[in-house]
Amino acid sequence: MTTRPGRLWWLALPLAPAQGLWLKRTMRRYADADGRAGQVGSGSRRLTVVALGDSVAAGYSLAHHRDSVAGQLAERVAAAYDATVEWRVAAKSGTTAGEALALVSASVLRGADLVFLSVGVNDLKNLHSAGRFRREFAALLDAVLAAAPGAQVCWLGIPPLDHFPAFPRPLADVLGWRGRRFDAIAAEAVGRRERAFRIQSDGPLGPEMFGPDGFHPSATLHAAFADAVMDALAEDGRGRALWGRPGRTVWFLTHPQVAVDPEVDVRAWGLNPVGRARAEALADAPFLDAVTGVWSSTETKAVDTAEALSGIRPVWRRERLGENDHSATGFMPPEEFERVADAFFAQPEASVRGWATAADEQRRIVAAVEEILAAPETGDGDVVIVAHGAVGTLLLCHLLGRPITRDLDQPGQGHVFAFDRDTRAVRHTWRPLESLLP
Repeated sequence: MTTRPGRLWWLALPLAPAQGLWLKRTMRRYADADGRAGQVGSGSRRLTVVALGDSVAAGYSLAHHRDSVAGQLAERVAAAYDATVEWRVAAKSGTTAGEALALVSASVLRGADLVFLSVGVNDLKNLHSAGRFRREFAALLDAVLAAAPGAQVCWLGIPPLDHFPAFPRPLADVLGWRGRRFDAIAAEAVGRRERAFRIQSDGPLGPEMFGPDGFHPSATLHAAFADAVMDALAEDGRGRALWGRPGRTVWFLTHPQVAVDPEVDVRAWGLNPVGRARAEALADAPFLDAVTGVWSSTETKAVDTAEALSGIRPVWRRERLGENDHSATGFMPPEEFERVADAFFAQPEASVRGWATAADEQRRIVAAVEEILAAPETGDGDVVIVAHGAVGTLLLCHLLGRPITRDLDQPGQGHVFAFDRDTRAVRHTWRPLESLLP
């Protein structure tokens, strides 16, 4: 992040207009994103997300709105609320708050459940007065709320323009100062309206957050905007109040690193110090708050992991969650084991060196999970299942409707994927256990 200027930065202010004119003439131009309407998800609930306003909402410099806040927000809402979500975009690069009023229409906002509004940067950049921005932003916000009476309206706060790589000093300092002033004006207006809220991506703005011009957001920053909206919906209950409880989640975890001992049955291996520390770090993770059932295979490493994170919940054990049966070969050096595992996945109907077939093991793990989800001990909330990498991969292949393949194997020990308890739709594939931490 760029260092803040010293106290006498204002002495260079006469340079700012010339710098602004130079940037306007030399900055390379890009198109707004394609795909101004789209749909994701397959749930029975139908929801609509609308992005309205300036170049951020327009997806400037992105190829398609799948990568913009519109598409990424629609994808997250679909996954969280088990919904089919339509996205619409009514936006144009360079739009000010006053100009955005022309984008507000019944056809665009009809049936909207969530509106993402981005305006303000062009107002301050175009030297609109604070009074003018206050009037035009309030009028725009009221028009959106009136045209979408069932929607929550999220305004994207004005970012710290003095940290944008495209702007030289002192122009950056002028824009940063005006940005903070305009942000406060809009935040006050948002705070006075019941169905409106503000978000801001508060993390450091590294180079990966910007598009090729160093000014407009990259797909990475668009994703951060979408995440911030979802966090806000969850934190104050807006999403739950509008759309009910998000779909229940099944978290399929694999044990982290184990203490390897060739003289001990692999099923009795426990966690090594690194693995135990990783498991114990999850004990207070927020995702556990909604969990009503914790299940584990009977193998020691899985039980150790489940007990480390279960807290006061009982850990229910099921032998059919165990790793694929490779007892015929016993312990093998890692290189040899990986070669046989490759063949296990590549020939799912064949018994490789006496191992159970991948097809049989897939049927076993799928049946075990279905039994668990129907068991009264599981409760009616989210579920944690702690098991093993190979059977987890076989389950993931089944849930995704894919042929058995090692291409979907976990990257290493101690990962998690998630799926919807009610629809069995995969929320995300393998991620490190640490992704469950705040």
